[in-house]
Amino acid sequence: MVDDKSDNKVVPIRREKVIAEVGGVVDESDATLAVYGKDLEPDDVTALLGIKPTRSFRRGHKVGPNSPPIPHGAWFLEIRGEAPEGPDVQLRKLLMRLPDSEDVWRKLRSRYEVQLRFGIFMSGWNKGFDLAPDLIVRLAKMGVELDFSIWANGDEEENGGEER
Repeated sequence: MVDDKSDNKVVPIRREKVIAEVGGVVDESDATLAVYGKDLEPDDVTALLGIKPTRSFRRGHKVGPNSPPIPHGAWFLEIRGEAPEGPDVQLRKLLMRLPDSEDVWRKLRSRYEVQLRFGIFMSGWNKGFDLAPDLIVRLAKMGVELDFSIWANGDEEENGGEER
């Protein structure tokens, strides 16, 4: 005879484990305008672009008390975000704050090294992002180098965590 009590529990014989999450937009991202130069004066870059940086420093800056002086100055404007917003959204927000004048970008590039840097942070596999044609055209007009740093984080098991 089978007992039909409603409080009976079913215990699985085996437990399924998610191996990876696949697809979708990257988890976090940032877009940063980075300007470098041996004799970079942050106030000059601010005046040329018409916006204050997220951070900046002159040549000789020390990151810590025991660090060597940095041999160049730098000026950064950074926009960060998380999914569902991807790097294209951060880029668009950044570009909205910057001048559209090719002359401004030509002047900046003639004096300094100028990069547009992307930080891409994700877990799982096969995540990505798109850049719309208008963003690509705008980047081409700016004439800046693009730099991508991609950080793929594994799960605890892959990173030597306690689950085995």
